[in-house]
Amino acid sequence: MCLKFESKGVLHQVLATCTSKLIPRRRLCRQIIRCKFWIFSPVNIVNYAHGAALGWVSPFLPLLQSEDSPLETGPVTVEQGSWIGSILCLGGLFGAIVYGYLTEKIGVKKSIASLCISNMSFWTIVYFGTSVYHLYLARFLAGVTGGGVIVTFPLFIADISDSKVRGALGSILALAGNSGILTMYIVGDLLSYRTVPVVMISLPTLFAILMTLIPETPQSLLKQRNVTQAEQSLKFYSGLKSDQECTPEFKQQFEKLRNFILNSKLQSDRLQLQDFTSPAAKKGILIGIFLMFLNQFCGVFAILTY
Repeated sequence: MCLKFESKGVLHQVLATCTSKLIPRRRLCRQIIRCKFWIFSPVNIVNYAHGAALGWVSPFLPLLQSEDSPLETGPVTVEQGSWIGSILCLGGLFGAIVYGYLTEKIGVKKSIASLCISNMSFWTIVYFGTSVYHLYLARFLAGVTGGGVIVTFPLFIADISDSKVRGALGSILALAGNSGILTMYIVGDLLSYRTVPVVMISLPTLFAILMTLIPETPQSLLKQRNVTQAEQSLKFYSGLKSDQECTPEFKQQFEKLRNFILNSKLQSDRLQLQDFTSPAAKKGILIGIFLMFLNQFCGVFAILTY
């Protein structure tokens, strides 16, 4: 059953057709600007905060290894310092698995909103932590956030945007994360060890508040059989007012999307081995492995961390 891998392509075609047909060119520009605003402002705050958490080790590891270490257990050893830097990757592996499951169960938007929990926990533990084991836990939770970002953000962008702007929105994700890393390099040199988490915890807090203003994606709502809310969500992401009367084209495209989601739910909800054997699935898996191999084996994580 290869529908799970192929459904996204069909889904995107439906949304792209819906957006282009429903919105005149003037309104399409407004939709593009609106999508960019909502993506960059609230959603990318947690990505920015994760970038800061990723870059936290570089300015503070020398302090942790010195005689002036803020930990009650004293200076950390070289081995402990390497674990502080690398245990984030284990958290990323765990986070990717967990959020891959959550996106199917509670929806993409809610999964993204929950990222604030692990990020806030990181800054809280850094502030109150008194031993190296507390920092291990903090960095693991930071990795959980990173794994969640990698899984949920591409799905969110694909669900809400037209193919014409999807690449631009995806590039904003990298910009936000790298900006967070750069910010931590600067802030870590200017502020004290205890002050940094107090300042940075405001980011996931603001993110959690702003995410209440963004609706769930139409696809997730249709999977949950919330048809009315899905229609309102599609209007929102298409740049239409919620009280605006539906045109025949809108109704036609919405029904097409609804029927596709319902039919895919009826066929099977279980992931099976043959889902990975279709040509599209094999191609996607190979491309993903190749890109991640290049990303990790170029040594960028070690450079960012130390």
